[in-house]
Formats: sequence, C-alpha cells, structure tokens
Amino acid sequence: MTDEEQDEQFYRDTESIAFPKLNDHQLSLLEPLAERRVMKRGDVLFKAGQRNLGLAIVLRGEIDAFETRDGTEYNLATARERDFMGDVSMLQGTSILGSSRVTSEEAEILLIPAAELRRALAEIPAVSKTIVDALIMRRRRLRRDREFAGMRILANRDARDGHQLDDFLDKNRIPHRLVEFESEQGQALSERFHLSTPVLHHSSKTSLAARPALAVAN
Repeated sequence: MTDEEQDEQFYRDTESIAFPKLNDHQLSLLEPLAERRVMKRGDVLFKAGQRNLGLAIVLRGEIDAFETRDGTEYNLATARERDFMGDVSMLQGTSILGSSRVTSEEAEILLIPAAELRRALAEIPAVSKTIVDALIMRRRRLRRDREFAGMRILANRDARDGHQLDDFLDKNRIPHRLVEFESEQGQALSERFHLSTPVLHHSSKTSLAARPALAVAN
C-alpha cells in the first residue's frame, strides 16, 4: 500500500470520529450554555489566529472551514445540521488554525463560549467524549494532510533558531511547515511579506545562519 493509499484509508477510518453528529440529548445539554445566532451567507464565524474561541453547533444551514494559502482558499471541512465547528486549540487557549464562514443563504447556530465549553467538557460526560475525541482527531487529520500549510516557518537553511522552532511546534503537535528562505517558496513568501536580504558573499555565511526565523500564519 502506498503512502497515499494509507492516508486515504486513515481518513476513511477516522471520518465518523472526527465529524460526529450530535444527538437530541447532547443538544439539550449544550443549548442552555449557548447563544443562538442567525447568520447570513458570507458572515465569518472564526478567523485563523484568533484565540479563546467557543464551539459552534449548526442547527440549520452550512458553514465551511477553510485555510487561506498564498491568497487562495482551500476547504478543510463543511459543517451542516447537528455538526459542530471547532478545533483542539479551543481546549488549549491557543490560536485557531483555520477560518470559517457561512456558505448557505442563512445559518442558525448555537455558539458556546470558551469558558462554558471547558466547563461542559469537565462536567457533562454525555457530550465531553464525543467532542474531545472529535477535536483531537481533527488535529491528527490536519497533521497528516500533506497539503495543509498551517503555520509556516521561514528560515535560512542553516538557521539554528528556525530548526529549534520547527522542533518545538512538532513536539507540541502544531501543524506547520519549515520553508527554507533560499527555496522558490521561501522567496515567494519573502516577497509577499516584503522581506529583504542583502546579497551575501561566502564570508557572510555565518551572519546568514544567524538571521532570525519568521513564523508565518495564513
């Protein structure tokens, strides 16, 4: 079995864990903690980089999660009735990795604030396992996705701090890519973020390696 076939098998096997439907009982337990909202097409629910976000449960309509990569949007998931939109970063208080917006004409959601969500997961076993297992599995699937960029570290090939940051994010299971400044993609990123580097001669190799790494989020 090729790597691609193994990935496809993994995504099939984990689909039901990562994207479960909430049942009537679970909805009845969570609704008192939530704010009910009606949103229109194009309304943004979450933006990549935001912190301490709550959980959004879709009652009707459709919401897409997406990543913006070099100016192009890539769909990560679509939430419909009884689905919930969230990421494991909501449990950790860290930055969310993707954005989400309403793609149907109208959507009705239950939005549970971060503090209420954490309390519910600690005190309501009937919903905690379903939600926690789903959020953890979604992160595992993102980490396995060869196309997902997440956070990108732009660093020179020999930059020690770039590799240290890469190791740190890897140990903390945060999806990311290490991009060498000297590569074609690195040059494109440097132009996009208006970075510049002097023309370096062989004698300046040490200063090149000492240049700090840049962590780029979409």
